[in-house]
Amino acid sequence: MVKTDTDNTFDKRRFRSLIGIVSAQLGQRAYSTVNGLLLTILVASRTSSAVAITFAITSGRLLNWFTYPIYGRISDRSKTKVGRRTPFIGIPMIVMGIGVILLPYTKGYWPVVIILLFIRQASTAQTLGGIAVVPETVGRSRWIRAIILIVIGAVIINSIVKVNVMLTWNQSKISTWASSFKIAGIFMIAAGLLVLLLVRESKAAGQLAQAELSKKETPIFEVIKSIFKNQGAHQILGGAFIFWMGIGATVTLGAIFFEKICHATAGTQTAAGIVSLVALIIIGLPLGILISKRFTRHQIAMFCPLIGSLVFLAQYFINNIWYSVIISAIGSPLLVGYLIAITPLLIKLMPPAGGFGERIGIFFSPFTFISIFGGFLASIAVDRYHNYRLIWLFPFAAGIIHFVIMIFLKNKYKDTKANISRLKKHFKGRMEYLRQNRNSLFKGEVTQNDANGTLFFENLEKWATQVLDSALADLNKARQEQLNSDTKSIE
Repeated sequence: MVKTDTDNTFDKRRFRSLIGIVSAQLGQRAYSTVNGLLLTILVASRTSSAVAITFAITSGRLLNWFTYPIYGRISDRSKTKVGRRTPFIGIPMIVMGIGVILLPYTKGYWPVVIILLFIRQASTAQTLGGIAVVPETVGRSRWIRAIILIVIGAVIINSIVKVNVMLTWNQSKISTWASSFKIAGIFMIAAGLLVLLLVRESKAAGQLAQAELSKKETPIFEVIKSIFKNQGAHQILGGAFIFWMGIGATVTLGAIFFEKICHATAGTQTAAGIVSLVALIIIGLPLGILISKRFTRHQIAMFCPLIGSLVFLAQYFINNIWYSVIISAIGSPLLVGYLIAITPLLIKLMPPAGGFGERIGIFFSPFTFISIFGGFLASIAVDRYHNYRLIWLFPFAAGIIHFVIMIFLKNKYKDTKANISRLKKHFKGRMEYLRQNRNSLFKGEVTQNDANGTLFFENLEKWATQVLDSALADLNKARQEQLNSDTKSIE
């Protein structure tokens, strides 16, 4: 029997809130288009030191590994007239927009660093609030449909800024850089204002917020300790951290490598990034799924990083950015296969306590720290030997270390195949459940259970356990059948 909302009244408040939520995500996407490539090139125009570039780019993130859980907890336990999340989304977005507009007009190195410090901290608060506000406004049962709207809008905003970069950016004329930052900044300021005016949490979310204030706080370090009590946690997280450290060594200085070694402008690098994304979808996704079907979870967790290290080493020798695109396309199946294999294991290590924002903050924090650490190691090497090619040696080394760590993985699920068909089965089951219990995006009441974002983590953990347990059951069944077959042969 299909269950639907009994209340067919159109919820104007939710409709306005969703407009604001979508606007916030569009603003975040506008920021992401200048953050990274364009921002790195801008900073590099103010200093030639790789360490100085890394310090400027990571100036805010140097604090974020510590502030993520704190911002999350404050967001969970705040109380304002417009709800607990709205101020944490709207005000930071406006600050980010103003900062982004000012960046290309600053003179010297340190003004850029100071502005970036404010932008990064504002981005942290905005990100945590932006993720948590969706279920608290429209409900978890409507989450996917809300995200679809957000993704459509994000693609449009992303395309506008990137097309502007390819059309107007002149690498030799800094004056042409401002328009891309200005467009992104305007989008962000407008998004922040719309959030403050429109986003209001559901009544159920307000009641949950009140209940959160009465709960006894679990010390953050106690939550972290509980994560490492899980079987194989040290190997799984250690491997993931090493992997992310290697990536962090290339993220900050990659744009400078392509500019100085491959002589690729921002427009060319933007186009290459788009082609790499298409290659990931067309080549990486199907071949990565094939890898997940043919090999066990343990084999993938070991050998994908090891083979991937050779892919990164190949980047060391290139002189043309399009060779990098080809190499990335070759390595993309390894990344997809690795993510399919390791994601369920990582999900089981999500923080088990705290509010929605706090749990996200605890999860993001160590990855932020290890990424910065990798970036600084690479920048020190570049300054010492005056060679930007050295950044590729760090993910190469990280892949080998990752391989060694995963050899010692102790987890009952390590020998199960990371078969995508099991993921499809559970995904289809979830879609069928949502179809039978569908709720109108703008009609019906949002209950406390539906607005409780922390249940998302619990449901995600249950989903991962079901996928892994079913794979383990298949493995045991196959072993038993083989044992029975061998017994009959002996008889």
